[in-house]
Amino acid sequence: MKTVRNLQYFWHTMRAHYFTVIANDCLDKDMKHQLVEKAEAHKSEAIQCRTKIQDLTC
Repeated sequence: MKTVRNLQYFWHTMRAHYFTVIANDCLDKDMKHQLVEKAEAHKSEAIQCRTKIQDLTC
């Protein structure tokens, strides 16, 4: 179970970084706003995965 949570954490962290990098180069304001929202959603998912990993180790 811990391995699954680690993979989910890694996935969401990488996706958040990916969307952030794309948003920084995006010229369209609406598209940029959508990309930032996606990045924030993945960041929050990564935080949730991180707390679940910590709960498993305690």
